[in-house]
Amino acid sequence: MHNLFVCPEAFLSDEQKLATEDDDVFHFISYLPVGGWLYEQHRLKSGPVDHGVTSSWLSNVGKVIQQQISEYSPSKIQFNLLVVIGDWYKILGENITTIDANITKLMRQLEALQLDN
Repeated sequence: MHNLFVCPEAFLSDEQKLATEDDDVFHFISYLPVGGWLYEQHRLKSGPVDHGVTSSWLSNVGKVIQQQISEYSPSKIQFNLLVVIGDWYKILGENITTIDANITKLMRQLEALQLDN
């Protein structure tokens, strides 16, 4: 959903002006797991925000995002979430390799059981 619930008038303006600190501006925030730590990259902040050690990136980033959204009024629905993941081809290839290894192992165990009978 990209600004699905925001009034289209928010985007239509012939007036050009520079945003001030009091203006609502659209910007992007990214969350990155780096070396076991969760960092937030936020263009309106001077540097990365450290959210601490993370053993489960998805669980931790979900809590951080929910906490940040809860700081706004429920009537503020100007949030979008974009997920960027690793290379699916590589991930699925690794899964296939693991499954193939498990099948080979099970076949050997099955053959061993058949030889015992």
